[in-house]
Amino acid sequence: VAYDHLLQNKETLEVNSKKILYVDTPLNHPDRNEREGKLNDFDVKNFYAKLTNFLEKMSKTFDRKILICPHPSNKKELKYFQKFEISKKSTIDEIPTSDIIIFTLSSAILPSIIYKKKIINLESQYLGKYLNNFRIKYCNSLNLFSINIDNNVEIKKEYFLEKMNNSIEFYDDFIKSKLCSDKNISSTSKIIQ
Repeated sequence: VAYDHLLQNKETLEVNSKKILYVDTPLNHPDRNEREGKLNDFDVKNFYAKLTNFLEKMSKTFDRKILICPHPSNKKELKYFQKFEISKKSTIDEIPTSDIIIFTLSSAILPSIIYKKKIINLESQYLGKYLNNFRIKYCNSLNLFSINIDNNVEIKKEYFLEKMNNSIEFYDDFIKSKLCSDKNISSTSKIIQ
């Protein structure tokens, strides 16, 4: 799907965008809750306070607005994003026109790889063991730059840019082995063949 999106839209994409996109995943994801139990409201609030602090620092350091792509099932947590703009578009439509993509855990990261975006992965104790294990798999497969937002993060622009750009070098192998084996052929055409 991500590669098909690129094929359909590559002629109309904005080249330079001044936004940082945060792709939200609910802390109380059903798969996590089934294994570890539901996170309490106090811990959810703490996570979003730390996230807000990090996103505000990123916005200031990189001189970019923050745009939030909430998870469709996460309407309850929208109250934590009051300082930021909430996207009305789907995540896959926001990714191509964003400069930096920030996420904890989401399959929506795959279009970010296809579009060769700068990516920051966020880690936190509040994600729990189950979500952190999935997050680590993405980080290891793509050598992603990861930041623990539980700590007081100092954002050094040049260092962050270097780490994000270094990860992009790993994208091509991942794209070829996991996302698209035949360039310029859509998934529907490939199925028909």
